[in-house]
Amino acid sequence: MKDFDNLSYPLTEIGWENGAAVIPVVYGREEWSHPASLLFRKSVEQDAIELT
Repeated sequence: MKDFDNLSYPLTEIGWENGAAVIPVVYGREEWSHPASLLFRKSVEQDAIELT
């Protein structure tokens, strides 16, 4: 729940303020490096949108 409060919710709220659906997915380093997430990780890295 702490990750949601600190990371996901603020990004979701920014989406609401700008009329967009922002649905953050938070992964730990171990989960991100797991082979099961490889296709998703490659897609994210390829389509990365820098937040400023």
